[in-house]
Amino acid sequence: LKLKIGEFQKRMPWIETLDITVENEMNTIYKQAKKAAEIAIQRLKQMKMKVFRPSDYFAEMVKSDTHMQKVRQRIADIREGKERQENIRRLREEKKFAAKVQREVIENRQNEKKKLKEAVMKHRKGLKGQLEEMLNNAKSLQIYDDKTDATSHLKKKDNQMRNGVKCSKLSRNARNKKFGFGGQKKRSKNNTKER
Repeated sequence: LKLKIGEFQKRMPWIETLDITVENEMNTIYKQAKKAAEIAIQRLKQMKMKVFRPSDYFAEMVKSDTHMQKVRQRIADIREGKERQENIRRLREEKKFAAKVQREVIENRQNEKKKLKEAVMKHRKGLKGQLEEMLNNAKSLQIYDDKTDATSHLKKKDNQMRNGVKCSKLSRNARNKKFGFGGQKKRSKNNTKER
């Protein structure tokens, strides 16, 4: 039986079995494996079989390129969505913080005004002890208020001053001359014979 199997193996082409034996005694396992690989490569080359992968060969993916592109796009969309949500959350927190700071500033101003008012009331009653301290604290508040009121104050001065000379209001006669006397307003637009 063993002889028959050996005969079958001899009749079969080598590519079917890929049996490689080295008849020389082995000195080392490394030399035997190396020699066997060299012989196998030579035989495969003689049979014009491709042994090595080309340098530009890429293994075929399980998923298609279009599918992988969709996956990449989805991941990028998820990342952008998370960044957008993070930005929205950060802006919301910044708005809350700004509103809180503004509220605190307004409360501080109101407290300063209240303290100043109390100091004035105490001063009127004769208690002058805390007045100077209150006035010093209120100066910072007054500087800010003066800056905001400066524009309206300048406009009033411009109306009162012309060419550096203070002008009084126009007299009634001058206004009547400039704009005309009022006269009767009712029934002035009715059709008459003259019109």
